[in-house]
Order: sequence, then structure tokens, then C-alpha cells
Amino acid sequence: MDDTYPYELLAELGESDVPRLRNKLLKHFQSKKRADGGECRIQYEDGGRTATLHFRRKEDMARVLAKESHEVVLEKGLLKVTVRLPGGPEFSLEILSDICSAVVTFSSGKENNEFITSCQTNRMFLKKNLSVRPLEATTKVKVEDVSNINTDFLLLYFENEGWEVEQVTPDEEEQSAIISFKMPAAVQETIKKKHIINKKHVNVFPFYDSLKMALYGKDQPNEDGGRTATLHFRRKEDRARVLAKESHEVVLEKGLLKVTARLPGGPEFSLEILSDMCSAVVTFSSGKENNEFITSCQTNRIFLKKNLSVRPLEATTKVKVEDVSNINTDFLLLYFENEGWEVEQVTPDEEEQSAIISFKMPAAVQEIIKKKHIINKKHVNVFPFYDSLEMALYGKDQPTLKLPAPFSETIDPTMLMYLHKKQEAAETVCSDLSARFCKVDLLPSSVSFSPLPTLLQQKDIKAKDIKEWKHSVEQAFKQALSKFKTLRLQPPLSAWEASEVQIGEMVLNKAVEVIPDKAGGALSVIGFVEEVTRLEPALNELLSGIEKRVIRENTNTEHKFEISKVMYQLLCQDGLADQLKSKYPEMKIAFQDKMTINGLPNEIYDAANMVIQKLFTVKKQTLVLDNTLSQFLKDEDEGNLTNVLTSNGIHAAVERVGTALNILAVSDIILKNAEDQLKQVLISQCIDVDDCNILKTVQWQNLIKSLEESTNTASKKIVITTTKAHQLERVTVVGYKDSVIPIFTEIQEHLHKYSKVNETLPVQHDVILRYIEAHSNSLSGEVMDNVDISYGKESVIFRGPREDVEKCKHKFDTLISSVCFKEHKLAKSGAKEFFQLNEAMYGSILMKDTGCIVQLVDESAIGQNDVAPKFGNQGSSYSQHRGLDQQTTKPLGTNTQAVVNVVGKDLDMEKGAVSKAILGAAGPYLQVLLTENGKTGNFGDVIITKGCSLKSNVVFHAVVPPWDNQGYAHKIMTGIVQDCLNEAERRGLTSITFPAIGTGNLGFPKDIAASVMIEEFLKFKKQSMSLKTVIIVVYPKDRETVQVFKDELKKRLISKVTTTSGKHEMTIRHVKVEVVLGDITKETTDVIVNSSNASFNLKSGAQPNTGMIMTVPGNLKCQRILHLVGHSDPQEIQQAMHDALVLVEQNAYTSISFPALGTGQGNAQADQVADAMLDAVVDMVAQSAQSCLKVVRIIIFQPAMMKAIMWITDLINKEQRKQTIKKKPSLDLSKANIQDINDIQKTMNVIVKIEDDNADIQGHTYKVNLQNGSAMDNRDNILQIRRYDKQKDDVDAVQLPSNWEPIPSGSQCHVVPIQQQTPEYNEVLQLFSSTCKKTVIKIERIQSASMWKGLQIKKQDMESRNGHQNNEKRLFHGACHTTIKTINEYGFNRSYAGKNATCFGKGCYFAANASYSAIDTYSKPDAQGQKYM
Repeated sequence: MDDTYPYELLAELGESDVPRLRNKLLKHFQSKKRADGGECRIQYEDGGRTATLHFRRKEDMARVLAKESHEVVLEKGLLKVTVRLPGGPEFSLEILSDICSAVVTFSSGKENNEFITSCQTNRMFLKKNLSVRPLEATTKVKVEDVSNINTDFLLLYFENEGWEVEQVTPDEEEQSAIISFKMPAAVQETIKKKHIINKKHVNVFPFYDSLKMALYGKDQPNEDGGRTATLHFRRKEDRARVLAKESHEVVLEKGLLKVTARLPGGPEFSLEILSDMCSAVVTFSSGKENNEFITSCQTNRIFLKKNLSVRPLEATTKVKVEDVSNINTDFLLLYFENEGWEVEQVTPDEEEQSAIISFKMPAAVQEIIKKKHIINKKHVNVFPFYDSLEMALYGKDQPTLKLPAPFSETIDPTMLMYLHKKQEAAETVCSDLSARFCKVDLLPSSVSFSPLPTLLQQKDIKAKDIKEWKHSVEQAFKQALSKFKTLRLQPPLSAWEASEVQIGEMVLNKAVEVIPDKAGGALSVIGFVEEVTRLEPALNELLSGIEKRVIRENTNTEHKFEISKVMYQLLCQDGLADQLKSKYPEMKIAFQDKMTINGLPNEIYDAANMVIQKLFTVKKQTLVLDNTLSQFLKDEDEGNLTNVLTSNGIHAAVERVGTALNILAVSDIILKNAEDQLKQVLISQCIDVDDCNILKTVQWQNLIKSLEESTNTASKKIVITTTKAHQLERVTVVGYKDSVIPIFTEIQEHLHKYSKVNETLPVQHDVILRYIEAHSNSLSGEVMDNVDISYGKESVIFRGPREDVEKCKHKFDTLISSVCFKEHKLAKSGAKEFFQLNEAMYGSILMKDTGCIVQLVDESAIGQNDVAPKFGNQGSSYSQHRGLDQQTTKPLGTNTQAVVNVVGKDLDMEKGAVSKAILGAAGPYLQVLLTENGKTGNFGDVIITKGCSLKSNVVFHAVVPPWDNQGYAHKIMTGIVQDCLNEAERRGLTSITFPAIGTGNLGFPKDIAASVMIEEFLKFKKQSMSLKTVIIVVYPKDRETVQVFKDELKKRLISKVTTTSGKHEMTIRHVKVEVVLGDITKETTDVIVNSSNASFNLKSGAQPNTGMIMTVPGNLKCQRILHLVGHSDPQEIQQAMHDALVLVEQNAYTSISFPALGTGQGNAQADQVADAMLDAVVDMVAQSAQSCLKVVRIIIFQPAMMKAIMWITDLINKEQRKQTIKKKPSLDLSKANIQDINDIQKTMNVIVKIEDDNADIQGHTYKVNLQNGSAMDNRDNILQIRRYDKQKDDVDAVQLPSNWEPIPSGSQCHVVPIQQQTPEYNEVLQLFSSTCKKTVIKIERIQSASMWKGLQIKKQDMESRNGHQNNEKRLFHGACHTTIKTINEYGFNRSYAGKNATCFGKGCYFAANASYSAIDTYSKPDAQGQKYM
């Protein structure tokens, strides 16, 4: 490209097979709009993947380069083009001709790896089968020109340089040596340096074992024997002086060497490589140079070493004229003769579109090739042609190779059609020929072959290759077609369509195609050779079968037998049809009104004899059934009955003759089996209905309709009828057994569920009944609406559907169990009459205020002057301990969710007493469910079925072995109990009933059976989550077994729970556990437990323990108070109670009272707390064989009850009056006077007492005179006494809190800031933060000695009046900042009332919640926005 377009870019093309691509590229890159380009020129060869762009202006090139990626618009779609600056990574290339290899060295490892990766997919590499690999890191170098240096000297030299040498291997012939180092790094450092050894410069090159040679790079060594040498001078003037002498004489050891120096260059010559014949032609400008070259080559070392030969090329008399496709030989002859040259011969070559012209004289050739020739207005090229070379020499004008002409070929039409249909086959052919650079087109009647442009892009492509392309394509196409095979089949024309279909079905989804040619009478199967060869035997066999069938169809005959369909079915069951088919596979047997046989005449004759012989062996018997079944079968299809027999393996049939049914079979035994089978399958069941109204309900009608619709199939058909029987309605179900049993069970369950029943629930006290009646409106729902509820004497009566009644009764039972009551005796004269006068009014007030019902108890039960408050509570209540409850008195039908049944290996429930009783209650369908998965079971199996008519939902059928005295039966029984419990737990069941397993006919020792069962129950209790109740059922009259189980239970710690008025008792080994309602402060046990928080302090006199302290009782009636940290988690409650019991036991106390731990502020579930507390007692008792502890009481505090009792007590006390008559009447009263006083007490409800001034001093009675301070006994002994003001001294004895700071003298009030993170600070902060989330700035303690002592006196007074110590509350009072100081000094005063707000009257108001006192109305903010409380 000329210098006017100096700015060059390289364009990489996405594809190359685009017509006129050069023009499209030029148009695109010259476009300012599309490429942002400018004036440019393009170098591009057709089929190439790159093009070179040359721009006139640098700024145009810069804009094009900035876009980098371009899209060139084509006729169809876009061509993506990437532009970049020309050039690539820096590298050096060293050709290793001896081993046909080359070494490429890059400047970086990254370029090296990229080169290796690209070569692995390079098209030229793949085509030439070239490989590329990274060169290994070497540890060897080659040192050259070391002829006068021995190996020891070399070793010493390189080791002195600091490199560790392993070996020195000399090569005397090449005068070199190989040095082996330990590390590759030594090689890299060695080759970078210059080396002078023994005052001589030596060259060092890396040596590679894989190449078996050294790499020299640009420093290739000179060949010995060369005739020239190149001199390189540092300075120009030195070279000029040497060149001026021209001729030099070099002194050798023997003589002189003449040397001629000249500028580099040589004779002018041209070189043309003839790769086809591994030769080259060198053309010089003069004959002298030509001869010199021949002479020098004959002695040249390389020529001799490579065994090359050289010869002069002969003078030729022929030329080759190219591109003469439209010029005939005569015209060529005429043209060259007219030019004045004598032509001997013209030899055309149509394939190459050229001609060889032979002249008489060689001079003609020299003249002709120097001229330009225009023949027939067309420029043609002329080149010398040499016979010895069999080719023309082109010199620099190598001819451009052209693609050969496309051609077409005709092949077998069926093969061509196959290739059209089967894309896979066509792609195989195209793929094979693409390797020959050929594009294949399948035309309607032939195949077209076109050369691909890439043919000309192949390296070393020659004209010979172009010439031989067509032949190679033809051979490759034949080779490709040889992969396929054609199988011609000729089916009968009468079965042409059927043959085509069957052959098509056989080869469906196979890699073959069926090509029909009906005109030629053939079906061709074409595909790959292996597939067609594999299918050929099957196809030939199929065609043979078709031919045989055609022959049979032309000669077949038909014969009919007059027999019934039932008889036909029987004969088929007996194997007639199979026998005929086995003997004559092509024979056709059918039945349509008559039995029809179609086959060859001889087959028909033989088949008729076999049918007649079978008919003679058939036997008949009439089926006899009861009336209900006969009516059912009246309209039943006999084919259904026959199917019943055949499905059970009985080869018999049922035939209807009039109204009778006959059984047909080929033997008497089969007849008997068939009759037994039908009587077993066809059954009827009936039930008498007491409540006839249930049969008129919509539910009953819908049930019958759905049942009949669900069994309208032949094998499930049933009939349900209702008839009168002995004044009752009888429901009968008749039909097939598999349908009758479940349907009859469902009818039974429906009647049981919806039949009207009467149930009575006893109530212990009439007052509870009143309470339930008042609160029964809390029980609502559809179940309650369906049941009539009435109240009797200490009972609730229910009437309605059985299921609804049971649910309703359960709800009432739950409600009654949550009602608590207490009898309170108030020994006050006249109390009964007073309360009786206004009982209705007082009861209404108490009901409104406390939720309690109060009534007087009958005199005969309580006494004249007793009032018994009765109350109920809608909140939490005490419930009995929920655990594994073992009983021995409930009947088999107990209402648990699961029941365990014992059976033998035959699974027959009729054999055992328990299983028979269960079967009777559940209904016969239970036996069907048990055996539906197998006729027998194995010892230890537990088979689970539904409960059918039992109250239990699930039945666990345990297969138990008889007792064996060897331990096997004991092990099996243990596993069965465990499996039943685990399965019940897995299913989420809460209750299960066990019989006394093995104690009957199986012969288990009763004590072992009881021990195994109860032991497993107690083990399982510890891990049970859902299962809470286990019931053991023992036959009541088997007193021995009952006693054994009772004894085992007693031995297992827990006695039966007994309940008396408001108290539940049980005995756990030697400890009696009592659960009562009441006030724990009234308890008289040795120890009372107080549930406290975690911040209590261990005071002096307390006995320390983890999480608990024990203190003196104060005014309580116990000996000690045990303070426990409160918990809400049941496990923590259990552990805390266990630790308390251990502590009490260690201190030898005999009784202890607990509150219901965690059920107050802890909000723990009452039933979980009950479980935890009783488990703690069991654990403690189990760990101590002998114990001081005898009584554990759990006190359930009922605030409502206590409020009601206090209200009544206060009411009675207010009405009591006391009058003292200060006289001495006792000595003057006669017996009559005393009797009168007693009568007055009885009739007027008063109490009369005679009091005196006597005092008991040191065990003696003294008459006291306080006026003179003396006391006299009955012996006139006088003691001096002094009045002791107890109240005054008590005040002086009041102690201030130990944590108070000293109060300054003269100060009535001392304000002390509380430090953060102290227990006192945290306690107050927690009480505040529990309801109020405001920020606390500080907390202060107000210390006032006078107010503290006044508080203690008032506290003692309240405790004395109320009879308990539970009189304190932590309350909050919000105040304005202006009144805080006054309150601190003088306390709360009613005179402040109304300052902030009032609600119930004038007084000081306090709040239980800090959030209420924090309202601005009460705690008004000061100027800084701070509030005070």
C-alpha cells in the first residue's frame, strides 16, 4: 500500500463465506455515519478471516479504533467486525529442521499460555496434525569451543561462579561439553553472562534433553567448511579501510589463505520451489553464475550432508498458455504462427483450461515469454514448460488457483428418498464430504457437489489437488453411501397395506426408514448397515408370517356350537380355549350367542371332538339359600356369581334356570367347594332398633342412600331393608360379605351414635349443682343444643343422641371438677338465724363481689351455728395428678382411645376370653380387618386395626406366646408392652387399656405378668409426652389376679387418691400427700414454704442453701419458714421442691406445707405444676428408705373464698354484742339458776360465761388486785406484781432496718440516694419498669424513725386482727414536686385529698402500677420536665 494511506488497522471478521465482502467492508469503514470512519483502502483475500485497513488521515483511524466493535450490514443479518492495531506479542522463533520442530519464545508466561491454548483449537494445527507443548525447565547448558579445556577445569570454573554442578559430559567430536546443574535457576543466570575460560571466550547455550540439542536463538553457530564469513565492524572507517584492500592473505599454520572482502550481496537470482516433486529451480542472470553455483554445490558441506543433487535445466521448446477456455486449438496455432514462430503441436488441457504449445526452436520460447499476449481480445499468460519437470515455471507470476467446477450424480431413487427423509443420514454424508471441501445438495432426482471456498485457503494447495478434487469427492461419496444398506421386501399385494403398517411398527423409533414402492411391489428398509442387518431376520420372519396368514385367510372355515354363555365360560375355565390355542395358535375362538371356531378344516374337526368330550364331563347342582339371600339373588346376574368363584380359584359357573340357580362344574369336589364359597361370600346381618324415630330422620335416609350408591358395582352389591320384628324395627343388610360387614358396622355405629339415651351425672353437693346451673350458659355449641339438660337431687340429667350426650356429659364433668368448695364453721351465737333472715341478699352480694355461692349447711351435718360458704371460681383450679393412672376395676368397654387385644398366631379372636369379648363388642368386621393383611402372625407382632363399634378408636392385637419357663415368653411380653406404649405415643393417643396379658390360658405366672406390665408403665411414664392414662382391666371375679395387681401397685409406691370435703389425699410409700384449699399462713405443719424472688438476703439465724433460706416463723404457727426462689418452669419447680424436701428431711422435720408453686405471678399451668410437685415427692421418697417426713401438704389459695369468708365473719362480728356483769354471782347460783341460764342460751342464741380475775402464775392460780399490785393464791400466799405496758415497750423495742444509714441528730427525715446496680436499686427499678417504660433519673430512700415504728405497730395490729401476715403491698403515689418534701417530713395526710384528683371520695390514692401514677395528672412535671413518684 502506498505512503498516502499510512495509518494501518487490522480487522478480524466473524465469518468469511460472504459474497463481495471486500466492497461491503470498504463501504462501511468509509462511512462517517456507520463507522465514524473516512477515506481508506482495504487489503482482503476471499475466504480470509482478517482484513487490513489503510487510512489517509490519523484522526479517521483513531475514531474507528475507538469503537473497536463494528457491525457490517449484509443482505441477511449483520457481520460483527473487531478492529485493533496490527502486531502481536513479542516472540522469537527458532526452526529445528533436524527434528521437524520449532521453538517459540515469548516475553511473558501469559503470552506463552495463550499461544498454547490457541494452537490446540487452530484449524491449521488440527489439519496438519501438529502438536504444541511447553518446553521443560532445563538444568543443563552446552559450552562450545572447549577443545583445549579439560572437564576438571570446566567443573572448577562453574563451581567457582557459585553454581552447584552435578556432572560435566564432554563431546570431543563437536569440541563442546554439557554441564548439568542441580537447580534450573543456575541455567538462567549462566546464559546471561559472558564467559572467558582459560583466556578464551566461550559461548554457553541452554541444552534440552527432550530436544536432544541446545537452543541458540539468534546466535546460530557457523557451519564448518563454509566458503564465506561475515565481518561486523564497530566503526565505519575500519570497515572502509578493510574494503579498500579487497584482497587479503591470512597466515595459516601451513601456508596462506586468500580472502576477498566485499560488500554483502551476491549474484541476482530467482528461486522457485517445486513442492510437488521436492525440488527447486534457481535462475541466475548469467551463465557464469549458473555454472559457479553448480560447481559450488557439488562440494558444499550441507549439500553433501543432506545428499542433495544439482543439475542444469534443459533448454525447452514448449510453453504453457493459461486461461484459454473459450479459445480453440486452431486459433492458438494460427496466433503463434502469425507471430512468426514455427509451431509443431498444440496440446489442450480442458480441465485446467490451458494448452501446451510446442515450437521447433528453443529461441522461440525465450522470445514468447518476454512478450504480452492478447488472444481473442483477452490477455493470456504464457510460461515455459519443461518435460523433465512435467510442469511450467511461473517465477514470480505464480498462477491463481481457481475452484473446480461443481458436478452432479444420479443415485438409487430409494436411497435418495431416504436421505431426503432422514436428516441424520444426510448430515453423515455431508459431514464426510465436507472433509473433502465439498458442499452436498440433495436435489429431487440427483445429488449436487460444489467445492467450498476453503479449499483454496489450504496451506500448500496445488493445481494437482484442484485437478483431483472431483475424483476424490466421487470416491468419498461412494464410501459414505457404503455406510447404508437397503433391504428390499416383497409382501403379497393383497396384504400390502397391512404389511406396510406392521413393518412400520416394527422399525418405529429405529434409525431406519421404510420406502414404499407399490408399483415395483417392494418395501425398502434403508438405514445404517448395522441397524438394517440387525433387523433383517425379524423383518423376514414378519414377512413370512404375513404370507402364511394370507394363505390361511383364503382357506379358513367356521363352525358354531349350540351352548350357553355360562357353559362356554366353564369350558374356558377348564382349559378348553387354552388347549385349542396351544395346539392351533392361528385358530380363532369366540362367543356371541353361540360358541364360534374359525380355522382350517382339519383344525375344526379336531376342536369339535374336544368340545363334545368336555360337555359330557360337566356336572350340575341346585344352590339352596335362605329367603333373604334368595330374594337378593332373584335379579342378580349369574355372571357375577361365576366371577366370585373364579376369582377364588374355583373352576365352576352359575346358571339360572327359571327362578333357580344351578352350579356347574366338572367334578363333585369342585361343586361342593363352589357351594361352600357362595354361602361364605353371600351373607345377611340384621339389627333390632329400639328408637324407631331414628329411622325417620334425614341423617338415616341420607346414610342408606350413600351406602347403596357406594355399592352399586357387581362385586359390592348389597340390599338394605327395614321390617317389623317383635314390636321392633329390624334393619337387614344382605349381599356380598366384603360389603355387608363394613356397611353393617357403619349402620350399627350410626344407630349407636344417634339413638336417644338418658344419662345421669352425680354431683357431690347441692351447692355445686346450684353453681353449675347458674354458669351452664358458658357451655354452648351444637352439641348442647341437641341435648335436654335437667337438674335433680345432687345430679344432672341428660337426654339426647348418645354421642352428643357423652360429649355434653364430659363438658359438665370438666366444669364440675373445676368448681371448688369449702365448709367454714363460725362458732358465733345466733349466727345462723341472723344469716338465715337475709340469706338471699347476702348471697347476691357475695356472688356479685366474689363469684361465690353461699348457703347454710344442714344442721344435722354441721351444727346449729355454722355458716358454710360455697363458692366457684372461673379462673385456675386444682386438678388431680395427671400421669400414668393404673386401675383394676374398670370394665372392658372403658372409654380409652386404644385397647390391647391378645390373640394367637392364627389370629382367631373366637379362641380367647378377652378377644372374644372384644369381638362381640366391636362386631365381626374387626376379625376381617385383623386378617386382611395375612392369615397368620408371628409371636411378638402387634397388628393395629380400627375399633369398629368399640368406644376405642384403635385396637392393638398382640400375638402372645404361651409361658415357657425359659425366658423367651417373658422377653416377648416385655417387647409387646413396650411396642404398644410406643405406638400409642407415636400416634398422639392420650389413653390406652391393657388386659392382664398372659394370665389366662397362656399360663403366665400372675405376679410376673403384673410386674412386667407395671414396671414398663412406670419406665414409660418418664418419657411420655402425650400418653397420660394406662388402664389395666382384670376380670372382677378373678380375685387372685386382682389382688396380685393391687399388691404390685402398692409395692410401686402410690396408693389410690381419696377425696373428702375440699381435700385430696394419696400415700406415696410412707409419706401422705394432701392437697387442700386454704390459707397457708394458717398451717400448723413444722415448715411452711414461702415463694420469694431471687434477691432475698441470707440473714443471721438462717440456714443457707442454694436458692433457699430457712428463717424463724415470727407469728405463724409453724416452726420454720422455708423461703424458695419462685419458678415458672415445671422442671425447675420440681427440682426446687425436691431440694426443699431433702432439706426438711435433713433437719428431721415431719411435715411441710407448700403453696401451688409458680401458679401465681409465674403463670405456670396448674396441671403441669401438679405433675412436677408430685414427681418431686416420688423422687425424694424413692431415694430414702427411712424418712422423718410423714406429711406433705399442698395449699391451694383461693382469694375469692377467703374474701367471702372474711366478709361473712366481719358481718357476723359486727352484729355480735358483749355485756359484762361485774358482780360475784357464781357463789350464789343454784342448780335451777344454772339450768335457766342454759335454757336462755338455747332459746335466745346467746352465750353466757362466768369470768373471774384469776391469773396463772408459775403453775399456781392467783387472784389479782391491780390497784395495790398484789396477787393471792388459795393458800393466802401473796405476790407483789407490777403492770407492764406491753404496747409502749414494744414501740421502744422496734429495730430500724440494718441497711439504713445513720439519721443526723435533730433530723426527723433523712433522704439517701440509692446506688445503681445494688439489689435495693434493682428491686425498685424492676417494680417500676414492669408497667412504666420511662427513664429513671434516680431512686432515693426516705428514712424516718418515727414513721417506721408507727408502721411496725400498725402492721402487728393488722396481723393480729386479720389472723395472717399477708397485709403488705408495694404501691406507687405520684405527686407534684412542691409536695414531695412535706410528704417526706410528715407522711401522707388526708388533708391533701383532691389536690390532683379524686374518684371514690377524699383520701390519699395509691396505684398498683407505676404507669398509672406516672400520668401528668398525678406526677406533675417541674420546670425541667422531671417528675416525682
